[in-house]
Parts: sequence; structure tokens; C-alpha cells
Amino acid sequence: GIDEVESLEGQMGGDVVRLKREKAKEKENENEKGGKGYTWQVLDAAGSPIFPGDRQEIEGVIVGLRKLLIQKFLDGQLTSPAGRLALQTAGGRKLEIQIGTVSQATEDHGHNMYPVFLRGEPGSFLVSTVLPAKLGEGPVGFRKKDISDLDPARVTEIEVIDRGTSWMLARGPGEPWVISEETPTLEGKDLNAKTVDQLLLALHRDAFRVGRYLPGLV
Repeated sequence: GIDEVESLEGQMGGDVVRLKREKAKEKENENEKGGKGYTWQVLDAAGSPIFPGDRQEIEGVIVGLRKLLIQKFLDGQLTSPAGRLALQTAGGRKLEIQIGTVSQATEDHGHNMYPVFLRGEPGSFLVSTVLPAKLGEGPVGFRKKDISDLDPARVTEIEVIDRGTSWMLARGPGEPWVISEETPTLEGKDLNAKTVDQLLLALHRDAFRVGRYLPGLV
């Protein structure tokens, strides 16, 4: 299972990706979705953390490995692997796969078909997976992307600022949003509480995520 995997190391044409699961600090555990008691770290070659890892991306890789379906059995090992991925469980078990280049066969076009070889198996397999593309992004592809800690249910006040004018919104437990009498709406306009709730949901810690980090951004 996911909780058994302690570390991963892989590469697909670019920088080596090194990931390690670590026990979370109390506050980190509260902020992590589900509060599972651990976080992921992206490491450098010396084993030191570069930045926090993204649980959704990393555990998506682990789940993807478990769900790999063999499309075709191939003879022999890979003669010239283009990449690899190794993982280790908390119990010390190690698993390593070698990854070839994407299949150029006409029938495989657009299906992300790659030959892979699992150490200990007599032959290789053709599988459909986005894992090579993900590894090709390098360490930054696994950097933590959920940059918001916002829980909309805990928000009770909002200040809206537009070109020097501000409005204060507030709500009590279980009540709709209202606007302060000190900062009334413009003439002919009403507060749309549903729009306020939609805005907060868009900023929720599970929804407000980085799409892609810019090159060179630390």
C-alpha cells in the first residue's frame, strides 16, 4: 500500500528525482489532507531536502504503479533503458523497474505505451503509463503544489478592496454573508452570498494548487 512505501528514486532523461516519506510535525499533520502523520520531501543528491513534496503527485505515481496493466509481453530485457524507477518499503523491500522509450508502433500512437522491465522477471512488458513523462519533469514536478491552508468553514470576515474602495463582509456560524453597514454596496447592487462562497471554495487548500512552477523558481 501507499503507507508502506518509504522512498522513491527515478530518472527519465533529466535530473534524478529523489523522494522520501518522513514523519510529519504536529502542525504539518494538521494541515495535510487527511492528517496521515507523514509528509513527503524532495531530496538532493546528498539526501538533504530541497523542498516539500506533493502528496497528490507522489502517491498518484505509487497508485499508478500498482494499477499498471500489461498490454503485451515482450521477449528479453531492455537493451538500452531510457529511465528507471526504484522504490523501497518501510520493511526494506526494494522494487526497481527499467523504462524504455515510448513505442513508435502505429497502433500505440497516443496511448503512452512504454516497454518496462521488472528486475527478476524473465522478459519485458509493454504498458500504458504517464510515469515517464512525470519523471521527465525532474524534481520540480513533485514539488508541493497545494499552497493554500484555507478552510472556508473557518472564515468569518472578508475585506474586499477595489481601487481604493473597500467593503467588509461577515457571517456568524451557520448564517449567510452580510455586508457591513459602514461599507454599503453600490446603489442598485446587492451582495451575492453564493458568489462569496464559490470564491472561498476556489481558494480551498484542496483546490488552490500550482499548475506549474516556472523554470529557475526556488
